[in-house]
Amino acid sequence: MGMYRNVSLYFWTDSKVDDDFTPEDKYFFLYLLTNPHTNICGCYEVSIGAMVRETGYNEDTIKRLLSRFENVHKVIKYSEATKEILILKWGKYNWSKSDKLAKAVINVSHNIKNNDFYAYILDQIDAKIPNCLANVSAI
Repeated sequence: MGMYRNVSLYFWTDSKVDDDFTPEDKYFFLYLLTNPHTNICGCYEVSIGAMVRETGYNEDTIKRLLSRFENVHKVIKYSEATKEILILKWGKYNWSKSDKLAKAVINVSHNIKNNDFYAYILDQIDAKIPNCLANVSAI
């Protein structure tokens, strides 16, 4: 089965992307949104080495970009301890109000190692689909 990630056409006209992102930032953010490690919940494990191989950037550039995206653009969080990336607001752009989708997100979220990232995902699910967490037996 083919894996794919859709990128909204609004990516290119989003004021943050249009005004604040350099061409390098745009490329790296598209990578973060669509790389082979992404999943339905927007939090996934990926090593610096994998990012180096997959983007063609060197290790220093990857670390600089991760810091920039976390501290300047504020669109991700990165955990060095667990090697996980959390795409902030992933759910806003990638989730519907479907209980079926919420169950799938919850199932994938059980793989998240960073407790703060896990709590963030559960909060986002609850905000998008109120009372869903109470109805899911997987938790």
